[in-house]
Amino acid sequence: MSGLTQMKTFALAALLAAVSLGASLGAAQAATVTSTCPDSGTWDRTFTLSSSDSDVGSIDCYAWGAGPAIHESDLNDQLTADGYVYSGTVSTVNPAGDTSGFDDIYSMLGDNGGSFDTTGAYDAVLIFKVGPEACPSKAVPGLLCLPAFAAFEISVTGDALLSWATDKCMDGLTHVSIYLKPAAVPLPAAGVLLLGALGALVALMRGKRGRKSAGLIAAA
Repeated sequence: MSGLTQMKTFALAALLAAVSLGASLGAAQAATVTSTCPDSGTWDRTFTLSSSDSDVGSIDCYAWGAGPAIHESDLNDQLTADGYVYSGTVSTVNPAGDTSGFDDIYSMLGDNGGSFDTTGAYDAVLIFKVGPEACPSKAVPGLLCLPAFAAFEISVTGDALLSWATDKCMDGLTHVSIYLKPAAVPLPAAGVLLLGALGALVALMRGKRGRKSAGLIAAA
């Protein structure tokens, strides 16, 4: 095999390897992240939040409950303890509520599933609340389907598309409450230099005082 033929063979092999690697990376990026809530036990319904966007790092079931999520004191206490701050609620009563970077949430109100966009990077908890409806599978007629809400904890590094849905006892979405974890504010480079300069100044002053004290003792 001539040198030119060998070069062509190596180039073709490298090209095929690159194409294969790109396909593998694309498949990895397209992997869907999904969480179901409640994630244990037997309930009348389940909620699901998912995304195949590579900017979605994680989706986890955070909590669920029977009553209006915004009135669940235990849930609010847990969110506060975990560093989350209430940001706003979109509801059938207030569809123009603050969506805090989560676009199109209002368009899903009244439905049993849908998709919405995020803008920017967030660590957040999204609480989906559905309307009250008697559960036909209950032994006692008139009892409501449970849980009434489910909370998902998500980590998003950039603009992304997410989808939610609920199965059984499909009462329609009435509220979405948003809690955000404030991002740590990095100290500017100028601030770091200022702190360093102040530290050096303090050390210098202490050194001068030490030398002055030593001189006085020697003189005595």
